[in-house]
Amino acid sequence: MGLLLCFLGICIIIGIIGFLVDDRDFASGLVGFLVPAGLFTIVTIAILGTSYSNYVSLKAKYDGVVSQYKQAVTLYTDRAVLSTEIAFTDFKYQGYQENMGKLISDLRTQVAEYNQSYFEKQTMHKSWFFRLLIFEPDPDMKPLEIISENVKGKKPA
Repeated sequence: MGLLLCFLGICIIIGIIGFLVDDRDFASGLVGFLVPAGLFTIVTIAILGTSYSNYVSLKAKYDGVVSQYKQAVTLYTDRAVLSTEIAFTDFKYQGYQENMGKLISDLRTQVAEYNQSYFEKQTMHKSWFFRLLIFEPDPDMKPLEIISENVKGKKPA
């Protein structure tokens, strides 16, 4: 909202300057308003396109992690918890123990990137300045949290 108001204010100021500089010619004022308005429209469309592209990749990452590890994901109202013990039990008896660390590391990287993008979008959408230009995550998208069971089989608090 604020960014769009700034763009509009700059266009009006440039239009007034064009009107006053050229002996109060209405056409100069109109051109002085429309040229920056056109440039700012292009910039706004680029910002919206980038925001939507980021939203789509965030949604794809969330859906990918949740569907790939659906047997290990527990959805709560405010977050989604992924148990690494359940997610990777299929690999324990198939000779893949050496790859367990890599699989868990890759999952942690995906979850960390998703959570960072998720919270960045939420924070930017809360700002009055960017509110209209940012595509917020869907209500069904939640921050992801990874847990693993300890030696006694109890989940950490």
